[in-house]
Amino acid sequence: MPPSGPPPVSSRDLRFEDLPEVALPGDVPDFNMVAAILPLFFLWFEDEGSIASDGEVDDLDSIFSDEAEDTVSADEGLNVDDLKQRTLKFFGPGSEYDTPVNDPYRDRGGLPGAFQAALHGVLTAKQYEQAVKDTMSCGGCTCSRGSFIGACLGAQMAAALADRAVGAIVGSAVADAAGNNSNNSKCLSYYSAILREMGKQSCYGDQAFVLLESLSECGGLNVDDLKQRTLKFFGPGSEYDTPVNDPYRDRGGPRPQLPIEGPWRHASLKSFLKNVDAGKEETGCENDCQIDGIAKLAPIVAFYAGKPDMLEKVEQAVRVTQNNDECVAETLAAARFLEHFILNGPDPKALDSVLAQLNDPKRKQPQDLDKAVIGLPGAFQAALHGVLTAKQYEQAVKDTMSCGGCTCSRGSFIGACLGAQIGLEGIPASWRSKTLCYDAVLEHAKKITKHHQ
Repeated sequence: MPPSGPPPVSSRDLRFEDLPEVALPGDVPDFNMVAAILPLFFLWFEDEGSIASDGEVDDLDSIFSDEAEDTVSADEGLNVDDLKQRTLKFFGPGSEYDTPVNDPYRDRGGLPGAFQAALHGVLTAKQYEQAVKDTMSCGGCTCSRGSFIGACLGAQMAAALADRAVGAIVGSAVADAAGNNSNNSKCLSYYSAILREMGKQSCYGDQAFVLLESLSECGGLNVDDLKQRTLKFFGPGSEYDTPVNDPYRDRGGPRPQLPIEGPWRHASLKSFLKNVDAGKEETGCENDCQIDGIAKLAPIVAFYAGKPDMLEKVEQAVRVTQNNDECVAETLAAARFLEHFILNGPDPKALDSVLAQLNDPKRKQPQDLDKAVIGLPGAFQAALHGVLTAKQYEQAVKDTMSCGGCTCSRGSFIGACLGAQIGLEGIPASWRSKTLCYDAVLEHAKKITKHHQ
């Protein structure tokens, strides 16, 4: 009895659509189409089960030739199972095609092509811009490679930026605490090493912490909130509220004996308290141009680094307690340095970059005293020298401490700039552990810098 179904098909009449379908993944490149079919066939075969062999196969032509009567003939037609078996035998285990590089289970990470080229670009990249330019110069599918390289490097840059911002805040606080008991030690210290608890912040560090806490709780600079927190931390009922720190104390009276017990309330804070009592809208001291603004700027620069209003926010924060143009000009110059390190990391040309900004007629937040800033004497110049000549965080802070004088203010700025260059883990763990407010500083620092990630 003749077989039922459609008439047998000659190999000469065999059409592509008559062959068994093989599903290909959508990510297989066109030029790899043939190479992709065979591994997928082997994977399918493993699931479906073995097919018995019924003959030797000498070469590929014999599988598809007119003479392969057992497979395709005018009498019997296409035998799909036999074709599968012969394909398996010729290309499968034990064949000359069975080599490690042809392993269908080989890790796709070893596959050549655009992905490997893109991955190479990521792993060898030193700089975002150059990495993208390099892959463009190679030709081919520059967009696909460039998008992957850009995404990876962008993520790395964001993580590094956030780490540098945290490093600036923590580096400043740790250096301030380290220098606290030696602050003004060569001029009859205001602080007694016995009376002042090791690891506490100086008045500079406390001002920085108040600003950090305000930024963290308000999600940015809120001048009214900063005023209230400053009043609470340094005002009536605080540990700074002592007879020797009384803002209304008769300056012509007997001078306090040194060293004093407890913390020292700075002149700008005394004027701040008096201006608050007087109900003034502008609470900052008009005649104080000391380094307080620079010593406390790490949190606000870290928060606004890279934003167009960074300098404006710094000025607003400084004028809360120091409404003095010379002080503002110095602090904004310092902020430009710190922002540069947060955004770029270590850079031997940082000074040139900041000087170029200060000489730019179109610079942001211009001050009349901008061009005179670098020539100003005092603690800022000494701190800047420490930043520009530093090789290592620990040694830089020790060096400025050994100079005596206002070690905390200089150390705060040096610590911030070095911390921005080395990140959190670059700051000695032993120093961090001895800083009493470290946990709170780190928590707030991570909170206000997470938008950089």
